[in-house]
Amino acid sequence: MNWLYVMLAVVAGVCVTVQTGVNARLRGHLESAPIVGLINFVVGAAAMAVIVLAMRAPVPSAEAARSAPAWTWVGGVLGATLVTLSIIAAPKIGTAGLAAGLIAGQIVASLALDHVDAFGLGARPVTWMKAGGAALIAVGMVMVVWGRGEK
Repeated sequence: MNWLYVMLAVVAGVCVTVQTGVNARLRGHLESAPIVGLINFVVGAAAMAVIVLAMRAPVPSAEAARSAPAWTWVGGVLGATLVTLSIIAAPKIGTAGLAAGLIAGQIVASLALDHVDAFGLGARPVTWMKAGGAALIAVGMVMVVWGRGEK
């Protein structure tokens, strides 16, 4: 196992959690989840432009773009959905509750997608051990969301 990539995943998780709190706080000021989501993506696009320039990323050819299956272009829609739903849910269940729900959803979806080799990364069948791990995560999500000490 390459621990560098594990740590990158952990940092990405921290970014998601902090982004959720920042966006939820901005929503409190602007009172519009869709506007906050739009701001998130405009600022993010500007940041990505800086990263592309700094890394001198080569621009793919038009042929390469045309050769990608249509479904591979939905990442932005999924990101917009994630950001909008997070902005709406975080004030109601907190960042820990949201993170627990995100992780539970990611695990269930990942197990199903890996099982059928949905993205050509190699089939990884669901085993009892994996299903048990997912069940423990689901129980943990319930404990985090409903065990917040609120009435």
